[in-house]
Amino acid sequence: MLVGVVIPTHNRQQKLLECLECLFRSHLEQVKLHVVVALDGCSDGSAAALAERFPQVEQVAGDGSWWWS
Repeated sequence: MLVGVVIPTHNRQQKLLECLECLFRSHLEQVKLHVVVALDGCSDGSAAALAERFPQVEQVAGDGSWWWS
C-alpha cells in the first residue's frame, strides 16, 4: 500500500526532523511512504538537514507566502 504524506513547515528544522524520524520508524512493512515536505521560505537550514538525513523525502520550496495558521 502506498501512503502519501505532505508536511508543511516554516523554520522548524528540529521539529521537522523529529517528525520524520517518528514517521519512518513507525510504519508497517507493507506500507510504502511517499513523503513531501513543503519548505515555505525556510531560512534555518531545514532544506540542507532534510536532504542530508532523509534523501528519500521530496522537497518543495516556497517563498514564504504559502504559510497559513
